[in-house]
Amino acid sequence: MTSQRYITICYAEGQVFASRRCEPGKEQRALKAYLGLTWLRNLTWREATWIERESTKMCDTTYSPVVWAAESWLLGHTLSVGRLHFPHVSLDDPRMLAYTPSAEYGERDRTVRTKPGRYLNKFFSDVLTKKQIAYYAEWWVRGQRPKLLDLSCLPVGIAMGPDDIADVYVNGPESCMDGSYFSDPEQHPARIYGAGDLGVAFLRKPSGDHPEFAKAPDYIARALVWPEKKVVGRVYPSDEGNRNSTSAAAAQEVAYHLLAELRKQGYRSVYEHGWVLFEGMRKVFVGQN
Repeated sequence: MTSQRYITICYAEGQVFASRRCEPGKEQRALKAYLGLTWLRNLTWREATWIERESTKMCDTTYSPVVWAAESWLLGHTLSVGRLHFPHVSLDDPRMLAYTPSAEYGERDRTVRTKPGRYLNKFFSDVLTKKQIAYYAEWWVRGQRPKLLDLSCLPVGIAMGPDDIADVYVNGPESCMDGSYFSDPEQHPARIYGAGDLGVAFLRKPSGDHPEFAKAPDYIARALVWPEKKVVGRVYPSDEGNRNSTSAAAAQEVAYHLLAELRKQGYRSVYEHGWVLFEGMRKVFVGQN
């Protein structure tokens, strides 16, 4: 049991205003901090419920959140923070995860410690694959998000002809130029890029078990390039990442990989050294030769 006490400040009608931590015997002093505002003169206090107490601990830095606290699969789950488990870094052993397994434990102000991977496997195997669980467990151990994909085997391709360029756009990352807007490659406006001097660099979706790209298109990244001048425009990764923050990290890795591979070939970004490239036009204005 903690020596700190958690109280809930309420309006006279009983509606909750706020919960906060205070020292035993100083509840009235904590209340007076709010009574200085004229429109809060009718506030009272009561003992916080266990859910109010744990919620406050998550907000007042008593607890350090788990490294995956902002992941969409956690926030949308029935056992998410604010509903029942309140998973956090154990106060006794930072290598371990602590959580409240039931209302009974919550009422007694008790938590259970376990390994992060074991916790995820026990409660989140319905929304996470074994590979994803291993990924999040590794993230906990390292203290930073590990790389999701080994992209070293993915070579960069450059489409130069109108047909190939249209194919990358139709079957590539979401944009106003993708297949949902222009499904016929023969009529695709990006065909104009294939007049001879411009091309489209791309990465194909990796083969094998990669749940991060299960719904991704055939081409997971593209960028307009000018091979003769070694200039690359903005990189567009697969938009699948917008639906899941794990996939968002994978999409970011793909974008960086495409740009890094092009840099190895001597390309430089249009956002460097005064180069300006307007996508949608074959004309390129060069600020520096």
